[in-house]
Amino acid sequence: MKKKIQSTKENQAMSPNKAFEAHRTSANGFASTNSQSFNSIDITEVILQDHRPLKALIKILKDNKTLRSEKEENLEEFAVLLLAHSKAEEQTLYVAMKDYENLKVGSFEGETEHAMAEQLVQEINASPNDYEWLAKVKVLAEIVEHHIAEEENDVLKDVQKNIPESERFLIGAEYQKLISELRMLNFRQAPRKIKYNVVHSSHSN
Repeated sequence: MKKKIQSTKENQAMSPNKAFEAHRTSANGFASTNSQSFNSIDITEVILQDHRPLKALIKILKDNKTLRSEKEENLEEFAVLLLAHSKAEEQTLYVAMKDYENLKVGSFEGETEHAMAEQLVQEINASPNDYEWLAKVKVLAEIVEHHIAEEENDVLKDVQKNIPESERFLIGAEYQKLISELRMLNFRQAPRKIKYNVVHSSHSN
């Protein structure tokens, strides 16, 4: 029996992006009163930490010897982690990156790759047979693997060079707060019918 990973873009009463924007005080500064309970960590370190479980699951999803039943279980967890990570990243780090000329293109590239991955999650639901399902799951894993490698090798290093450390720590706190909220929303859903009621960043440069 096929499991469906549902992905919707319904607006919430309070957009996480608006909540984040409310804390921004200038192009190079943040004022956060709701992030003090979260560890003060550089956003680049937070992203690296969040990539680790995704990398572990990617290995399983790419393995041709892994049974479909096992991949289904791991795909559920992968989709939850991936989509929460993507939305939190778009609505905190990518928003900040758009304030820096050297980082703008990278932020839009990241958003495009996130959209491709989310679209593929939806297509996996509609796969009519095992062969197509397995193929698309593997492609999804490979796309995310490439995105992670590019981010770790290039994007995060550029962020460290261009965004002041103090701002990176504040972005890190906001990211942790938002991703915690997104994961709570996702995991509260029935395990066989996960919905992602989050919104894309609407920040314009």
